[in-house]
Amino acid sequence: MFFRYFRYYVSLTILTFLYSFAWGQNTLTEIPNIDKTIGNATLANKPLSFCNANELDSFASNLNSSSLFIGWEIEGPPSGIGKVVSISDSKSSNCTTVQPLPSGGVMNMKTRTPYAIVDNAPDWSKGFTALVMTRKNASFTDDAYLARLRRHVNLVTQLFSTNGMDGYFVYAGEDHEWAYLHWTDQETAKKAFATEQGATGPKDSRSIQDPLPRKPIAPNFLKAPQATKMIKRASLLARKPDQSREEFLKHWLEVHAPIAYGIPGIYKYTCTVITKSTHRKDGPLPMEVEVDGIAEMWFEDQASFDLAIKSPAFAALRADGAAFIGKEIDFITEENVIVPRR
Repeated sequence: MFFRYFRYYVSLTILTFLYSFAWGQNTLTEIPNIDKTIGNATLANKPLSFCNANELDSFASNLNSSSLFIGWEIEGPPSGIGKVVSISDSKSSNCTTVQPLPSGGVMNMKTRTPYAIVDNAPDWSKGFTALVMTRKNASFTDDAYLARLRRHVNLVTQLFSTNGMDGYFVYAGEDHEWAYLHWTDQETAKKAFATEQGATGPKDSRSIQDPLPRKPIAPNFLKAPQATKMIKRASLLARKPDQSREEFLKHWLEVHAPIAYGIPGIYKYTCTVITKSTHRKDGPLPMEVEVDGIAEMWFEDQASFDLAIKSPAFAALRADGAAFIGKEIDFITEENVIVPRR
């Protein structure tokens, strides 16, 4: 009798979970499907391409000073994509030409094919271009992720195609998104995302995928590669006296750190846990300092840094930090790369 009721209880629990999951999926707001490409500014004249390679030099033989090349270096790129990506007018073997939407629009996009969702920008060398390079959350299957990604593409188009975004090209991988958003100018893009409605776009993206760190490549790299100095904010953190190390790390990594996802302009954010400290014995005196962790934030430029520290999300991060950090000192630095990452 006991086992009969136990089996019944387990079955009921599983059914309740499945029903709740399905109901949760159905609560998503329905977004109208974009059934065809909006505009044909580049498609009708000079189609652009999504390009990728493992080394920047791979592009040199196919480009000249008059070529369009807007590129980034990706840290830990998705499978099948090189660490250097760009949107370009190149037709080399490491490039794939952007296509108009297929019959059925966004909902029928094939994987690993770049599509023009919005194509109203005739000249991508002007204005402002933003890169999206993300990897799906582990909680999604590939099929579920692709369904949500197509919905996300429709949402972004609905939100921004009439608010300054005149170009939107998307490449959907089985477990990642690679996209370019072109705006009339950077200020217009910032204003569009700063609205309550515009903020739903990045929020929806974060619900299904995580951004990959990237660094822009100087557009004049064919002539003389230019080093880029980034701004970094480094903070030394120590826990409160009445707090255990385990309590501090749990709150820092599981509660505090995820707030950074909402900070605009941030390039990279790391939380380094101190596991051991040592002192030299050949001259320099030891520096006595109590540190449990080091938090570091990278920003591409001063404008990005200013945007971040004035944001509500940054204020929320600071407010939460006051609740569990005992001591803190912050440094604003400029990185000078001596030995580059190989």
